[in-house]
Amino acid sequence: MGNDFGSFVKSARERHGMTQLGLAQATEFSLRWIQGVESGVAPSARGLKSLAEALQLSQWESGYLHLLVHKPPPVTIMSAPPTDISDYLESLNPNPAAFLTPAWTVINANSEFLRLFKGLWISPNFLYWHYIGRRTPEIILDWQSSSDWLIAWLRLNMAMTPADPDLTETIEKLLKIGTFVQQWENNVIPADPSARQWTVCDIDNSAVLNIDMRIWRAGLSSGIMLLGTIR
Repeated sequence: MGNDFGSFVKSARERHGMTQLGLAQATEFSLRWIQGVESGVAPSARGLKSLAEALQLSQWESGYLHLLVHKPPPVTIMSAPPTDISDYLESLNPNPAAFLTPAWTVINANSEFLRLFKGLWISPNFLYWHYIGRRTPEIILDWQSSSDWLIAWLRLNMAMTPADPDLTETIEKLLKIGTFVQQWENNVIPADPSARQWTVCDIDNSAVLNIDMRIWRAGLSSGIMLLGTIR
């Protein structure tokens, strides 16, 4: 159950209540061309631009569309983390921050990240923690919002590095979890993660935190820098 370019275009078309003929007219391509696109035939750069405009894709969605056919996004949507990652993470306190593998296993995290996301080191993969962690339900208060955020980034990661063996293995394991499968199938068009805030219970202080979680990556197959800014 990987990323599917044709399914993305079809879902985006249906979101706008458009027929295949309507999309053909909007892009000024033929109906047969649209049918080919929805069956997975990758278009040219011009075709991608026409699709993005006709389907009124956001900057995030347009970038994801390009990555699905292994073309660079028209705009930069990520930047690189610093090299002295361990010291840098700790300097970000009291904001939670961590450095993860491409498969979302936590390599290093600052003290605030570990304090907030309790139980993470029992299974240090952040995705597993979110979907099957024992303490997750008492910590993540708006689970749907954070799930949308995670699915969006995971789909983008897959579009960027579809052959990454660690990421592939992680996804195969997640697809055995019913709650994850449902979320995955409901997000064929990934949400823009910048519009999905994390609502977290600070158990130690009996407080509710609104966290703007962001990601940076260096290159297409390197680790992930995860930073949450407390609002």
